[in-house]
Parts: sequence; structure tokens; C-alpha cells
Amino acid sequence: LEPVVYKIIVEAAGFKRALIDNIKVDTSTVTTANIKLELGEIQNTVTISSNDVVLNTDSGTVGQTITERNITDIPLGDQSVLNLMLTLPNVTGDLLGETPAIGTGIISPGQGLSVGGGRPGGTSFLADGVNNTSSASGRTIASFSPATVQEFNVQTSNFSAEYGQTTGGIVNVTTKSGTNKFRGQISYFRKDPNLSAAPFTIAAVNRPVSNNKQEDYAFTIGGPIYLPAFGEGGPKLYNGKDRSFF
Repeated sequence: LEPVVYKIIVEAAGFKRALIDNIKVDTSTVTTANIKLELGEIQNTVTISSNDVVLNTDSGTVGQTITERNITDIPLGDQSVLNLMLTLPNVTGDLLGETPAIGTGIISPGQGLSVGGGRPGGTSFLADGVNNTSSASGRTIASFSPATVQEFNVQTSNFSAEYGQTTGGIVNVTTKSGTNKFRGQISYFRKDPNLSAAPFTIAAVNRPVSNNKQEDYAFTIGGPIYLPAFGEGGPKLYNGKDRSFF
């Protein structure tokens, strides 16, 4: 299931109609919704309020989800969503991003992060549940711009044995999917040397100046898939509403 908010409606003959609203499913997390049907006419509806669970009694996994709101509202210096991992407890280190002159200058996104006390390079990265970890360097194979990420989940300890093969944490990124409405986004990011601080140095002479210039353009669009009819007597228009998205 996509990590969004759901509404569950249950109907059965001889029972009141039950509705649970505002059920949020998170990446790499099992969400349970218990429904008890009451005897009565189907015209009657029982609305069950869903409250956030403070303690997860179904799993001992320690972790946290970075939501789309976090990705949108928190500034990202080099446009890497993995930067937000450093806002979580039990995560330390240097991102080693893909932008030269950021951090140590090594272009190995995610490799320098230590999760759950594990060594840098020991974290497993997944994209939509698929392995996205370089076996050679422990970095991410593919990176995603903030505009394409729905959310991502970081598990720091006690995660399921299905993940295995890691001495650090598990980072699972969920990319955006289309909805029943067409939506898009255009963005422009610029980092200007004239507005950047000079690199740190203790030298008294020949002090370096910032030459870090970066420009990023992004454009995304998503929605239902519609296919037109092909000639007389050919396939009819395919309507992807509630079924197929891009």
C-alpha cells in the first residue's frame, strides 16, 4: 500500500455500516485497524475514531518516518533528502553528498552515516522496497530529488530478519505515485558563491573563498493513466481512475 491516509468502510447484511477514518500507513511499517460490526440496519453507520498509537505493541523495531511535510518544509542544502536522517535520534556522521565541496568532498551519498551505532557504510538503502545499496561502497546506487520522494523510513535497531545483510540501519525511500487528480511541481534551486560562507581554515594568508555554485531545476507531474481509442472498432478509451497511475 502507498504510505498515505486511508478510509476503511465495512458493510455486511444485518450489521451496521462501520467506518474508520484517517488511517495512516507508513513506509516499512505494519498498520493494524480492528473493526467490530454491530447488529443493526445497514442504514446506520458506526464511525470509529482513529487515534495515533503512542506505543507500538506489534513490533519492537526502533525507527522513525520522515514525512512529505518534513521534506517540503526543511531546507536541504544540497537537495538530498538523506540529509534529513541527521535530524533523527541514533543517526550521526557526514552524509557525503553528491555535490562536490560539501562535507569531505567524497561523492558517496549515505556512506558516511552511522545508524544505530553501526559503522559508516554499513547501512542498507532501499527504494520502494528494492535494494538500492552499492555493494562496493555502501552508498546509494540511485538518488532521488526531493520532488519525487513521498516519504522515507529509517529503522535503527530490532528490525525484521527479512532485511538482514546489514550492520547498521535500514533506510526505505518511497517515491511518489500518481493520484486521481493531475498534479505537478516546478522548482528551481540556486546556491551562489557570493552568498556562501568561505571554507573553514586556520591559515592567516591565502585564505580560500567560496566557489560553490549549484543550480537545480526540477519538474514533476503525475496522475491517472488515460489511453485514447484507436480507430473505429478498436480498443476504447482506457480510464485509469482508481486503477493505474504515473
